[in-house]
Amino acid sequence: MTRVRVLTGEDADAARRADKTPIDKSDCTYYCPDAATAERCIEALRESDERLRSRPEELMLWDWQCTYREPEPGNPVDVLSGRRTLRRLL
Repeated sequence: MTRVRVLTGEDADAARRADKTPIDKSDCTYYCPDAATAERCIEALRESDERLRSRPEELMLWDWQCTYREPEPGNPVDVLSGRRTLRRLL
């Protein structure tokens, strides 16, 4: 199975995490019946990330992990993502 990163999250970008400590992680797999559905799912995750990134830094209490596609010829497409809860160091 080939995994392709389609969105970069805080787990691959240290500047995004900055001085916050991860305290929790949730993983999610979206089972998409076709590539078009997978693209809509990825676009919704991208839009959510952009809204999150527009918030003031002190309100950044969670962040998205990297998002991947796992396309397989003739099979549904899986979209894998995750989220981390963050706590600012005092």
